[in-house]
Amino acid sequence: MVDAIDGWLKETDGGTKPRAASAAAKEATEAPAAAAGAGTGAGGYYYKDMSGAAKGPYPLAKLLAALQNGAFSGKLPVSADQVNYVALETLKDAEPAKDLWFYRDPMGESSGPYSAEAIKKAIDGGSLGAKIPVRRNSGEEWAPASEKLEL
Repeated sequence: MVDAIDGWLKETDGGTKPRAASAAAKEATEAPAAAAGAGTGAGGYYYKDMSGAAKGPYPLAKLLAALQNGAFSGKLPVSADQVNYVALETLKDAEPAKDLWFYRDPMGESSGPYSAEAIKKAIDGGSLGAKIPVRRNSGEEWAPASEKLEL
C-alpha cells in the first residue's frame, strides 16, 4: 500500500492532476516546500514507510494533500532532515513558506518542525515555557519563543 502511495506522490501534484499536466501546477506544489525547506531539508520532506525506510523528498503540500485525501494517517512520521520526525498532522496548519519552527529542549536537542500555532498551544498549555529557544531553520540563531512568536 505504501509503495502505491509513494508512486501516487511521485506522479501527481498531490491532488488529481498528473504532474506533467502543467508546469504551473508543478511550480505551485514544489515552490512552497522549497521555501520551507531552506536550511531544513531544502529538497522537501521525507516520510517513513511501514518498514521504517525513508521515502522522499516530497513537497509538504503533497504530503498534506495525501493526508487530506485519506492516503496517510495524521500520525505518519515526516521529517525535513531525516533525523527529527514529527507526526504529519502537526504540520497541517503550517504555512509552508514561513510558519515552520524548531525548538530546543532543556537537554539541548532540536525538535520540529512544528507550526507556530502548535508551539503557541504547547506554551499556553504549559508543556513548553515562553523562554524555550526557537528558530525557523539552521541558519537562524536560537531566541526565546516570547521574542520570536506572537504570544
